[in-house]
This record gives sequence, C-alpha cells and structure tokens, in this order.
Amino acid sequence: MGGEIGMESAEGFGSTFWFRVPLGLVEVEPDLSSRIEEHGGSRVLVVDHGARARELLREYLLSWKMRPTVTATATEALESLGQAADEPFKAMIVGLDLEGEECQRLLAGLEQKPALAAIPRLLLADLDEKGVSARATALGFGAYLTKPVHQSRLFDLLVGLFNRTVAPGTVLPEPAATATEPAGDAGIGSLILLVEDNPINQKLALNQLRKLGYTAEVAENGQIAVEKALARHYPLILMDVQMPVMDGIEATRRIRAAQAGGGKRSAIVAMTANAMEGDRERLLAEGMDDYQSKPYGLEHLRALLRKWLGEPPAE
Repeated sequence: MGGEIGMESAEGFGSTFWFRVPLGLVEVEPDLSSRIEEHGGSRVLVVDHGARARELLREYLLSWKMRPTVTATATEALESLGQAADEPFKAMIVGLDLEGEECQRLLAGLEQKPALAAIPRLLLADLDEKGVSARATALGFGAYLTKPVHQSRLFDLLVGLFNRTVAPGTVLPEPAATATEPAGDAGIGSLILLVEDNPINQKLALNQLRKLGYTAEVAENGQIAVEKALARHYPLILMDVQMPVMDGIEATRRIRAAQAGGGKRSAIVAMTANAMEGDRERLLAEGMDDYQSKPYGLEHLRALLRKWLGEPPAE
C-alpha cells in the first residue's frame, strides 16, 4: 500500500509501534440503512421468463423493504400496471429478450398509455453485446445491467432511476470477476470462491492467494456466494461468517441444501475474526468442513489450501 511500519522500544519505559499509509480523501456515501429506509415501500414491477431470476429479484427487493410485483409475461406485467393507478410503480425491471416477441408486446402496450410509458425501466440483458445500449435507449430503457446481477449495483441503479439521476442510456454491465492471476496452466477446476464483504480484506486475501499460486473469485456477501456456487462448482469456498445481506452460516446451509440434490460437493472453510470457544464445533455442525480464525499468516493459509486442494499448479 506504499506505506511503512516500525517500532521503537526502550527497556523499562515501553514500546511504540507505528505505521504510515498514504490515503486519499473520499466522499462519504449515505449509510445503506438510511437509503433503504428512504425508499422503503417503493413499488417495483418485475417481468422475467425465468422462475429463478424472478425469485432472486423478489428477494432482493424485499430485503430493501420495497414492494415487488413479479410477473412472467408481458400480458401479466401490463395487467399489473393497469391495476396500479392509485399506487403506481416507481420502476420496472425487464428481464426479457430485447428483440423477442414478449418484450415487443410489453413495449407496445406501454406506448399505448403515456403514464405507463413514463415509468423508469431497467433492462436485464443476458449478454453485454455491441449495440445493446443504443437499442435499449431507443426503446425507452433508462439503463441496463448484464446478468448475473449483483445486489449492490441493482440497488444503486434503482435508486438512481427513482430519483431520475441516472442519465438515459446508462450502462452498468457486471465487471469481470475479481481474480488472482492464474499460476501457470491453472485449470478452471482449481478456482477458489472467496466470500468476504470487506474490500481491504478481499484485496489482502487475493494477494496472498496469488503469492501461493492459487486462483480465486470474490463474492461480496452470502447471497452472491450462493448464486455463484449454484452456477458453477468451486472445489473450495473460503466463507466469512459475519456479512450483510446474508451471513456465512445461512449461505452454507443453502449451498449444502443445493448440493445434496446431486453434483460435486464444495469444501467450505469458515473464516472468522470472532474466535470464541465452541465456534469451531458450531460452524462444523452447520455444514462447514474447516475453520480458520482471523487474522492468519501466509503459512497458515498455505497449509489450509494444501489440505483441501493439494499443491497449486506448477509454474
């Protein structure tokens, strides 16, 4: 981080430990809880063919104290909009194929009623393809996200649409997965899922993993970890225990429930700073395979990874 650390000690007087780190000034964003309270009760319409996508979006909106109405077709969406004259929707989330008949039917129905056409709408695109932004803007979408959607980005974008602070055509595709550089010819099966909500801890852990020759991907909370673990297999999941949105224990329960139905089993290691007597037994009983208290050194991490993954790929 471009800093330095040291100590000064005098026998009989004590010791002074110090460090210096160059840090820039940042603007303090409003507390998330206050932002959620501000927009609690906002009605949001969801239309998506996928049952799982609809359920995830519904859970996200409920966690922000919003009031979702979830539909599967353009017809259902238009009916819901027509019944909401007394309490209109503040935004729409549309997970339909932009060029498909259902999306065209929805847009045609909206254009017939100016009040409905004015509702801010967000497109969830399957792929971040060339021309999607211009096409979505031309069809009246305020912005779009590519799937899979991260909760924090969806929340920020919805608030921007509510407040009319998102410029038309804003594009917020999901960023490339945060990962360490593969060591040599590392296969995809060696990928580790690091579940950690603190950005500094994420960076430190990723640096350690890179030094040890392993590749990793980050999930910012338990909910995202569940989504990622259901979408692909991770041989090892390093699971923080205390996180917002969904903690590590609940995430582990859901991953284990899904893997019980078939497929490969991931090794899940609890990573916690609150190491108390009985924690290890409690976490193992919840479905975790191992336990590592924080902070931990590089050699402790090396031993843990070798235990569950073996040696990293050769350089």
